[in-house]
Amino acid sequence: MRLKDHSIRIYSMSIEFLRYVLEDFPDEKIDLPIAEAKSPLYWMKHIAGTASSWMKGLNRPFQHRMRVIDKNSFFEKLEKQFIEFKEILKDNKEITWQSVTKSNEYTIPWIMIRSANHAMHHASMLIIYRHYYGLPALKQTKEVNWGNIVDLPGNINYSN
Repeated sequence: MRLKDHSIRIYSMSIEFLRYVLEDFPDEKIDLPIAEAKSPLYWMKHIAGTASSWMKGLNRPFQHRMRVIDKNSFFEKLEKQFIEFKEILKDNKEITWQSVTKSNEYTIPWIMIRSANHAMHHASMLIIYRHYYGLPALKQTKEVNWGNIVDLPGNINYSN
């Protein structure tokens, strides 16, 4: 059961952290690229599509079909994925770990953990957008899997 509990916890925490990173992000800036960088919305679509892509690879696409067009739809999609994952994990046969050396034999917990880690990676990219727009630095609010330091002060000058 540890694998099941861990996968549920880490997936939930990744959603919580993304909410924290984006809660005060200006809606009018969500689809604006910065120079050659992709827009925050691009990365939100990418994050939300990760688990969907892995599930399609298992020939088990999510029951819901929705597009990410803003912050609300992004979190709605993540929450629906999370609900479906938890429902699937009620079947203990879904929890067994299979070797990743066998092609396309990943389990639901592996997909959840991989997707959560991927989301955290891109959350750090979204923090850079926060700096660019002068939003306040994020504070560590509780001890969770993202460590002791969440963000640097937003007033660091990145230019020469």
